[in-house]
Amino acid sequence: MRRVMKLVVSALLVGLVAACNAGGTSPAGGEDGPFTLVWGKETDPAGINPLKAGDIHAFEIFSLVYEPLTQPTEDLEVGPGLAETWEETSPTTWRFTLRDDVAFSNGRALTSADVVGTWEALKELDVRTGSFPNVDTMTVVDPLTFDVQLAAPMPDLPARMELFWVLPAEELAAGTFNPDEDLLGTGPFVAGEHVSGVSWTFEPNPHYWRDDVREVEELEIKFIPDDASRLAALRTGEIDFTMSSNPDIRTILEGDPSLEVTVQDTTDLYYLSLNSTWTGSPFVDQRIRQAVALTIDRQQIIDTALGGIGELTAITPSAFADACDPAGVLGAEGRDVDAAKELLAEAGVSELDFQLTVVPAFGALRGPQIAQVIQQNLQEIGLHAEVGVMDGGAWLEETFTNGTFQATLNWFTGGGSSSHLLSYMDPERAPILAHLVGDDPATLGLVREALALPPGEERADAVAAACESLNEQAFFIPLATKPTVIVYRSDRVEPVLNPIEPVQMTFRRLAEFGPAS
Repeated sequence: MRRVMKLVVSALLVGLVAACNAGGTSPAGGEDGPFTLVWGKETDPAGINPLKAGDIHAFEIFSLVYEPLTQPTEDLEVGPGLAETWEETSPTTWRFTLRDDVAFSNGRALTSADVVGTWEALKELDVRTGSFPNVDTMTVVDPLTFDVQLAAPMPDLPARMELFWVLPAEELAAGTFNPDEDLLGTGPFVAGEHVSGVSWTFEPNPHYWRDDVREVEELEIKFIPDDASRLAALRTGEIDFTMSSNPDIRTILEGDPSLEVTVQDTTDLYYLSLNSTWTGSPFVDQRIRQAVALTIDRQQIIDTALGGIGELTAITPSAFADACDPAGVLGAEGRDVDAAKELLAEAGVSELDFQLTVVPAFGALRGPQIAQVIQQNLQEIGLHAEVGVMDGGAWLEETFTNGTFQATLNWFTGGGSSSHLLSYMDPERAPILAHLVGDDPATLGLVREALALPPGEERADAVAAACESLNEQAFFIPLATKPTVIVYRSDRVEPVLNPIEPVQMTFRRLAEFGPAS
């Protein structure tokens, strides 16, 4: 992973020159054969169990085999997935009805018992339940209907079900299916041969309920950790499509008629968290946190570290129509170094050294570059950040388990509604994130009030008030949005992508990909 993080220009140029000299290969599948698609992916997922794996690499694999209860539409509305309809039958109860034509890849029909069994397994592990705060119990009404009982109202529950992948509960209970080792879902593909860290093949699910989308007859994933090597593989025709973290990718590939670069908007965002609750952190003092927020040059982050790909955002991602105004974030409309210095003087601080950690392992590949911009910005006010790059396991322990960090930089997926990230600010709803957020009672009250309201003018006002208070607290500082850059062989494949992706499943419509016309 450190190779990815330390992309060297010379290595990139060598890889591209070699690719140019190697020449192309024939299109996958050929004119008369089945359509074979080859995906150049950064890495194998660390785990394949949807009950506990939660990183982007796992989500991308899940979207091939499993399906969620709801799916986002192209304009970020909540659309049907495995659940065809839903209704709020009381302030704390939702009723969902499943499609009647869905089967798992072993041929067994999907029932509401599978949904309830999946929830019971999620609760038992208690790793991903934070994605469904306030969900208390799920109960079977009939084979295609189930109820969700809540501990408190949650108007955005249907949007959160975009992250609820349904497992075969009957096989799970019988022990004939082990989600740590096997993949068995209702999605468009079934898993084939897997060589860890090298390749993975997938074939169409013969029982898939959507016959109209099956263009791909075989999917091959090649794991290529290095960005430059993946681009070289595109040029030679070894792979058909990939994602890139290189901010200069459009310039590098300019003039190559066979390669297309497209940017998919997301609800994801980069953030800086300042530990406001641990006594070993200098950021317990709100004035110091505010000084940091006022000094960061977010536009410089976008222009340099992110190559111009991204935009300013508030805590509620800017892709949503009811998002908070990014201009309300301290320093978002322009740095105010003088005001920052005044705040530090009030706090009795003239010079301060602190540790800023980043963790590229979970998809924040530009994290070190963003941290460097912040490091340079803060030097102007006497704050000296020592940037430390951590591996994923150590970061999780320090940040989530122990809370013994001073400042950390990473990213969050924004989910399917503007309240998704807002709920992360409440330790009661997302206990695992408690060390990332503050404990100001007034702010927590505003957050909880906003989350309890249904969509409408009253809720919009409440969300705006919560954002204003969070901005003033400055323990969670939104930096910029995190779009996805996709590169593909336009002479070989026509991808189908949602214009905005809310839950890290970039290629959720991969079964609809077709050969280039």
